[in-house]
Amino acid sequence: MFTQQDVDDGYIHYVQTMPDQQQDRFILDVMSGFQAVSRLEILVDVVPKQIPLAVQNFTVQEGGSKALPEDYFRIPGKHFEGLDCEFVLLKPPKHGYVENSHFPRVKLMKFTRKQVENELISYVHDGSEELLDSFTIFANSSELGKQSLPQTLFVTIESVNHEAPVITAYKILQVWVNSGTEITRDDLCAVDGDSPLQDLAYLVSPPSNGHLAFKSIPGRSIQSFTQAQINEGQLVFVHTGSVKPLSSHDLRAVTNDVDSTGNRTITFTVICSPRLGRLLCVSSDNSTEDVSVFTQNLVSEQLILYQHMDWENTGWTAEDSFTFTVSSPPAALGPEEFHITISYEINEPGRQSRLLANTGAVVKEGDKVLIDQSKLDASNLFLKLPKSQRSSCEIWFQVISLPHHGTLMVGERNITKRKPNFSQYIINKFGVTYLHDDSESLADNFSFAIWPNEKGKSTMKPEADFLEEMFNITITPINDQAPELKTKGL
Repeated sequence: MFTQQDVDDGYIHYVQTMPDQQQDRFILDVMSGFQAVSRLEILVDVVPKQIPLAVQNFTVQEGGSKALPEDYFRIPGKHFEGLDCEFVLLKPPKHGYVENSHFPRVKLMKFTRKQVENELISYVHDGSEELLDSFTIFANSSELGKQSLPQTLFVTIESVNHEAPVITAYKILQVWVNSGTEITRDDLCAVDGDSPLQDLAYLVSPPSNGHLAFKSIPGRSIQSFTQAQINEGQLVFVHTGSVKPLSSHDLRAVTNDVDSTGNRTITFTVICSPRLGRLLCVSSDNSTEDVSVFTQNLVSEQLILYQHMDWENTGWTAEDSFTFTVSSPPAALGPEEFHITISYEINEPGRQSRLLANTGAVVKEGDKVLIDQSKLDASNLFLKLPKSQRSSCEIWFQVISLPHHGTLMVGERNITKRKPNFSQYIINKFGVTYLHDDSESLADNFSFAIWPNEKGKSTMKPEADFLEEMFNITITPINDQAPELKTKGL
């Protein structure tokens, strides 16, 4: 309660207790000795100490510009309507600049409200690959002697994919027949400043002698993958076709008019294709294509190939065939059947393993290498078993000759003569590590036996029905030896 005299003497003050409010009110009851006025509303208009400044974030295309309208620098409140103030850049943009369209490419550190109203002020991006920028401003009025608090505008950059990918690595891949080989960034690598690695995609046409796959699902063919998947070690090339050229020792037809044999064309026409593979013809550029009609000359030059394809429906040993007719007008013969034996037991030139993969490994001197499923895979031994038994068995390895210049490990456990066993499951899930002993050796190896073992049964190597193979390791030397002086004088 206070009196009119208190008001006249200046003793009554309104004190704002909630900041950033520009209006308030209170209600009074006024009384004198003769009458009273109830609920008299007093409106309070609060003039801010600082200029209220509200900014707005915006988006601009990479390398582009954006006009900055009034809505981006809003000063609310009737006390500041028409205020002629300037905006000062406290922190300019890092990846662009603010300009006046009358003076392009001149970087501004301040501009006026009137210039904003006239749409003269723009943000210009510098064309870099950065996806975010910002700048901080405050409003300043010399007329009122007031400023705003600093406010930051955040700029989102819409990237433009204007740079073509650049291939930085593209090597010829060397693989074992019927094996899986990891493709690394040293084999195939591309860079693109506009795209993250997961968006840098390769599209491929199917290879003729295998397929590309992810290491986790090597049996499923893929036709696209990313650089990120290569860098993460996910990509493998699976050589799925054992290719054998037909020769005149395998298939030969002759006519009975021997004197003119050289002038006659003998043509084979396939009327029933192979069930487990396909016939190919080698072209002059060494590419191959399916073939159903070919000549004796092509066979004699070993340009007709049989490629085994259907591993899923092939056991450890299988038979395939194709049916054909032979013609050399006016003579004709047929139909005849050509039989093909497919077996892991057959030794072919260039094939040193009967396993699905036994590629060997390369390691730097003193370093280690992981032997995973792409390097060592004996799962084709299941093919020796009837289908009904395969799910109840697993493949086991026993090291029968340890490396001479290194150590084999599964996790933290060393593989030793007393504990020489590990399974294909362990290879697939964890891998086996070879650690080189840092000697000057250039090669190492270990030998092992492999067999299918019934789950839950002892993993002792059987007396028979097992394979023995060797895993070869190439050591890449490091020049870590100091020079030795051999002569000390003349």
